Amino acid sequence: MKALRPEQFEALLPNFKEISTTPPAKPKVSVRILAYNHSEFIAQAIEGALMQQTNFEFELVIGEDCSTDGTRELVLNYQQKHPDRIRLILAEENGGKYTGNGRLNFVRTLQACRGEYIALLDGDDYWTSPHKLQFQADCLDSHPEYAECGHQATILAYPERKEVGFYGPDIRTQESSFGYSEILEANFIATSSVMFRREFIQNLPKAIYFLPMADWPLHCLLASQGRIGWSYEPMGVYRHHPNAIWSSMGQIDIWKRIVYMYEVYLTYMDPAYHSLIKAKISDWAFKIGLEHLKNADHAQAKLFLAKCLRANPLGCSAPKLEIIKVSLRTFIPSFFWFLSAAKQLIRRGSSRDQLGGAKDNPSPSNPPAGTD
Repeated sequence: MKALRPEQFEALLPNFKEISTTPPAKPKVSVRILAYNHSEFIAQAIEGALMQQTNFEFELVIGEDCSTDGTRELVLNYQQKHPDRIRLILAEENGGKYTGNGRLNFVRTLQACRGEYIALLDGDDYWTSPHKLQFQADCLDSHPEYAECGHQATILAYPERKEVGFYGPDIRTQESSFGYSEILEANFIATSSVMFRREFIQNLPKAIYFLPMADWPLHCLLASQGRIGWSYEPMGVYRHHPNAIWSSMGQIDIWKRIVYMYEVYLTYMDPAYHSLIKAKISDWAFKIGLEHLKNADHAQAKLFLAKCLRANPLGCSAPKLEIIKVSLRTFIPSFFWFLSAAKQLIRRGSSRDQLGGAKDNPSPSNPPAGTD
């Protein structure tokens, strides 16, 4: 698939039909729902949004990306039943044929949201608390320093339908908010748990169009504008699919996509964050380099170890001596062999000196044979 240029991507964004009859004129919150081949799940997602109890108006903005399993018919039926609440953004053709993912649907549906705040909900997830929207809107109202807020989400293994844990930061921390460095370190936020200020995504960096993931870069972008408020109360469910794109990838492939994501951050993030970003590039690139060395793929090992050394090796979490040793062994093996050989000679010489000293200077408690 040939990569799109930004202008080509943006030219495709208007290729949709909106179905909207009597939605709220000025919704405080827009609930953005993405749907593609979610016929088994979409009703539960929509019902969880419709059940919300609030003292403000909110709308559901559902982006449907030309499903082949009847999802479109289901969302059309819901819109007819709830014309005062639901707006549909119906793609004229599946965006995946151009991008390989749902990025067109992601961007155009975000752009269609009108609320002061936007709450994200994926079509295969659902909310369990009827007070979620009210709680999060109150949180953003009372904390102007927050760019977004999120909450713990229950992880439901699919198709087993078994709860296997929670998606979120370690509950033992009990931190009420997080900053840029924490979300840069790892994506601990379930997409369907967040609400954020729409003003901060009015002009999305074009680079986000082409990143291998959408949610983590969005959280990082928002965290560069303010803190992330957090609640440890589970108010929704994240379905974990074993055949999802990320779940089916090898570990090294995932790590490489993360490095690429960080490299793209450097093109649009405030320079104040560049040192942190480069340190993360060094972290992941070093790990990838080590894995390639284990697999005897020296060309790839050199490529990623060079990335580590160019970015911010001093900020890397790996021991600095280990970075030096691995780099010497990889890039200058003859010099590394010389150092290793010299070290062994020095050790042998030191051992011999100690043995000789022991013979010349016997211990009083062990006198040489023949002494009185």
